[in-house]
Amino acid sequence: MKNKLFICLVSVFLICLAATNVFADDQTADVEITTDLEGIQTDALIKGNAEITFNDMSLYNENIKFSYHIYDESGNDVLFENPRVPVVLDGNSAVIPFEIDKLTIPEIAQHDKFIIKLDMVDEENIFWFSLNSYISYKGAVIECENIVGENVVLGNAVTIKTDIDSMQTTNVISGNVMVTFENMAYYNEGIKLSYHIYGKDGEEIAYENERTPVVISEGNSVVIPFELDKTKISSISGLKDFQLKFDLVDEQNMFWFSKAENIQYEFCEITYHTDLKNEFFNNWREIIKKQKIRLFFNICAIGIVVLIIIKYRKDYIV
Repeated sequence: MKNKLFICLVSVFLICLAATNVFADDQTADVEITTDLEGIQTDALIKGNAEITFNDMSLYNENIKFSYHIYDESGNDVLFENPRVPVVLDGNSAVIPFEIDKLTIPEIAQHDKFIIKLDMVDEENIFWFSLNSYISYKGAVIECENIVGENVVLGNAVTIKTDIDSMQTTNVISGNVMVTFENMAYYNEGIKLSYHIYGKDGEEIAYENERTPVVISEGNSVVIPFELDKTKISSISGLKDFQLKFDLVDEQNMFWFSKAENIQYEFCEITYHTDLKNEFFNNWREIIKKQKIRLFFNICAIGIVVLIIIKYRKDYIV
């Protein structure tokens, strides 16, 4: 009799436990975000819709904003703060279209795989829904991969060209540099033109040099005057050979374009080589170009001295 009673009690307990689990699984969250994106996203442009549902309308106010966070595949922050979009409900839900251009986010270029978590922020009460333990919240997660192939068309996002001859023998290297942004998403007011200097065998001599702001007011390109006087740079003033490579630095996002693996980037370089014959003529060319008046007076003075010497010799001989 006792055994039968025990079995009955256990059976009732298991039935209640099962019912509790089913209820818990069916329980809806206070706030939910779903998306129509399915599977792993590999395109350069991630585009879809976020459907937001407030099952508890007491959590809604006009200062709720939709946003997202980016993590690596291990869950570490890559870029937490991203654009925020106001949430305007129709009833208790809203559909918000969103797109994320991977090419405009340098931070994710170093990751083969990353995760986008959709979220909302309450700017009135100052909290993220995903981080508020007092709210039952379900947010969609989008898995992504960086795959360079037919789905990711990069092209030359940026090109640097110059009218300066690639082989230079003069101490002063001058000309114009044209910077063109084929993809203007990479441009911002923090972009600067600079250059790196390497030895003839590729060893680094001077990586950090003068930076010039790249200001594009119209179109997608700009021409920047450039001049480098070899004699005024101590690291190369005594060198007979070196290489100069133009580059761009994004001071806003803190990266060099030549080192960003996700940016196809075309740059130009100049090689300096000292030739004794050319150096002699180039020195005279620079003197004639920059010191014409002084040269004229020097020639006149030398001519006068020569005439005096000739006259003196004639008088001496006579």
